Amino acid sequence: MKHPIYNQKWVIGNIWISTNRGKDNSLILKAVRAGFKKEEFEIPLKIASEIEKNGLVLVEVKKDEFIDKVSINTLNKLHIKDLHYPFKAFSVLFDNEVLISFCLDEEKNGIFQLEYPKIDQRLLGRISADKDIEDIVKQTDIKELKEYIYAFFSVILYMTTFKNDTKRVPKPRAVKQSKIKNLKIPKKLSIIKLSPPKATKPKAGGGGKKNVMYLVRGHWRMQYYPSLKTHKPKWIDAHWRGIENEEKNEKIYKL
Repeated sequence: MKHPIYNQKWVIGNIWISTNRGKDNSLILKAVRAGFKKEEFEIPLKIASEIEKNGLVLVEVKKDEFIDKVSINTLNKLHIKDLHYPFKAFSVLFDNEVLISFCLDEEKNGIFQLEYPKIDQRLLGRISADKDIEDIVKQTDIKELKEYIYAFFSVILYMTTFKNDTKRVPKPRAVKQSKIKNLKIPKKLSIIKLSPPKATKPKAGGGGKKNVMYLVRGHWRMQYYPSLKTHKPKWIDAHWRGIENEEKNEKIYKL
């Protein structure tokens, strides 16, 4: 069965460029045809080069499992220099719809490309080590793109926090060449399906109270560690809050 990304009517620029070189190797002409402006060549070509050299690691996620208002407040307190990246180059596919590709440059700064075909938006940006996450998000004024950038950093933080827990962060699964024959993607493709643990239904509470239960989504919060004398982000798994009742409601967060 083909991966959903293969059936998209759009193709991310860096993958398109890296796998459709003509005999004349005219990357600039191909970039123009892919919709890039001349000043935008540098970022997609650098990402393309890294993907072409090492293959593509594609991380599949659902955006709402990784971002909410509480997590955004936490991420806004973090510095880029405090982050680590799971791979030198990789892409995150949100809800089979929005794709963000990333790679590190020689100075250990990041560059990224966000593709959101539904609203016809492409964003090319830089992630400087001397900036805060909030500064990176300010590279766009579009609310939908801001949410996906926050979700991207949340995924990075989750993957590096639980890098040794293969139940939470599975090892990349290689896609066989036979399954990707004649498809315009890098020759080497690995996929990670990433999803935090689901909330477990709690036992009934006592006291005869019948309060409505709320499903709190997984989120990041700042946790103080006395031994280190500092605050660090801590992931809180999704859980039910309240006392069990016949009626259950999902708590909605406005972003």
